[in-house]
Amino acid sequence: MIFTGERTDFLDKGGINTFRYKCLRGKVKGKSVVELGCAYGYGTYLLSKFGAKEIVAYDNDKNSIAYANKHYKSKTIFYFQADVEKLDLGKERFDIAVSFEVIEHLRNPEKFLDIVSTGLKKKGLFFVSTPNRYMSSYDGDKPSNPYHVREYYPSEFKSLLLRNFKEVVLYGIVLKDYKRTQEEKVKETFRWKFASMIVRKRFMRRIINYFPAWPKRIITGENKVKFLAKDYKLAKDRIDQAPYLFAVCAKN
Repeated sequence: MIFTGERTDFLDKGGINTFRYKCLRGKVKGKSVVELGCAYGYGTYLLSKFGAKEIVAYDNDKNSIAYANKHYKSKTIFYFQADVEKLDLGKERFDIAVSFEVIEHLRNPEKFLDIVSTGLKKKGLFFVSTPNRYMSSYDGDKPSNPYHVREYYPSEFKSLLLRNFKEVVLYGIVLKDYKRTQEEKVKETFRWKFASMIVRKRFMRRIINYFPAWPKRIITGENKVKFLAKDYKLAKDRIDQAPYLFAVCAKN
């Protein structure tokens, strides 16, 4: 598979991808779940291990779906290739919807949220995450990540979600203090600052995204710090300073 940084193995970005799914431990047991943007299926497989009764998982990339079916299959998981902006989930079919790091890729997020809310049962929950624009590098008025259509400030993200959901609780995904100190030391180095400056340009980010993660981590010095799922937490304070946003949305 071609590595772009968008569909990573769960070791490529440390433990933050795994952490998102572990936030759902205790939430999905005995529930019917739909995941929109399942990538390679590792997180989907975790949800099955957490006791989900049924998981219907979609991704628009056929290679990712093939990989998921081969490596992360389960009797309770059903993988499908589909455009998440054009789905018909039916009406009030699922207890829980999950979509991590997907909405920033979409040209019509409002349509997507209509699909999600329609497919959820009454009192259903939607767990969704996205990068925090305050912490992203922008090239003009566009995200520096060439695969992202739009990124959101916390207030924008919450307002968007409130169009379709009665209640939205917004968190920031942050490192715990002991790991944040280690990360800050890396960020103080010249090589990390230089690499960060380069990737602010979309064309450079597009090229660099095709390189495997391990040499990039060596170049920036990030290889000296290993991030595991246990190193992250959800925080309600200082959300503007969190690199990623995580929302729990309740349907009427």
